[in-house]
Amino acid sequence: MQLKLLEKLLSGIGGLELAGSSGEARSSAQAIQSLAPDVVILDIELTSGSGIDVLKSIRSNKERTPVVIVHTSQTGEGLKRLCLRLGADFVFDKSRDYLRLAETLRAIASKGGDATG
Repeated sequence: MQLKLLEKLLSGIGGLELAGSSGEARSSAQAIQSLAPDVVILDIELTSGSGIDVLKSIRSNKERTPVVIVHTSQTGEGLKRLCLRLGADFVFDKSRDYLRLAETLRAIASKGGDATG
């Protein structure tokens, strides 16, 4: 999903706001560490590096662990299993899971950033 569409989706869900965005693995990992968001929506395809590296970085920080939603156009079952094994909470296909992403974000917002209930 393009960033503009994601911003529009977030603006329609009370309790959520876009804290930042980046297309590079290193700057994404640094921003996530410094901003300490409740939720991270992560793409696998970045202009520099991979979202897998960012996911590993997020999960290596045991002090603060946000809900991680992988939202990507790379949707093979192998990649999905890898993302879940590395600590992603959800893996959604950009081309067909827009409504599931929206529902998940609404549920997270209603629980104050906690996807586990």
